[in-house]
Amino acid sequence: MHAPAETLRFERMTDVLRRTPCTTLWLVAIWVIFFVELITHAPGNQAMLMRLGALPVTGIVHGQYWRLLTYALLHSAWWHIGLNTLGLWICGPVVERALGPRATLVISVAGAILGGVAILLVHHNGPASIELGASGALFALLGAGLVSTWRRPGISLSSYRRLRAILIVGLAISFTPEVSMAAHLGGLASGMALAWMWRAKAALG
Repeated sequence: MHAPAETLRFERMTDVLRRTPCTTLWLVAIWVIFFVELITHAPGNQAMLMRLGALPVTGIVHGQYWRLLTYALLHSAWWHIGLNTLGLWICGPVVERALGPRATLVISVAGAILGGVAILLVHHNGPASIELGASGALFALLGAGLVSTWRRPGISLSSYRRLRAILIVGLAISFTPEVSMAAHLGGLASGMALAWMWRAKAALG
């Protein structure tokens, strides 16, 4: 007997998650934190989001540099976490297959942190508000994925084209209100730079 289609899809999904532990870690982390947000009624409540680790664009509060990472685990709404989940699900496995889980973890965390730094540099004179979301990490993985799939043997051209399409859509979204272009570009630049370094190191043996 053939296994039901639903069972096969589930098995394929779990296999992907086992082979991409960094992507899985990010997805589990942001969804666990999002449910904490829902329980505490944090979405739309800046005071509660600050307590959970959001990043104030006016500057780091009392040396709380950990906010440069924790803000990336928070999301403002279902659509926000949904878009980042989709992006991580597509970009993360590409990078993990090309560079490995350790490099993927370093790139994604660096993208989140440098995206946060870019937010502070660009928006520090703006009105008091907060930033949150995993898009800095996502754009870092997107940049790393583009570098990793560019004319690389064994990587399908469709993967590169898919990432390129996400980049175009992501940059278009960056121009919408309440979306930080700085975080996206900061993450993208860091991801591309780190991926080039990893590729150069691998080429040298």
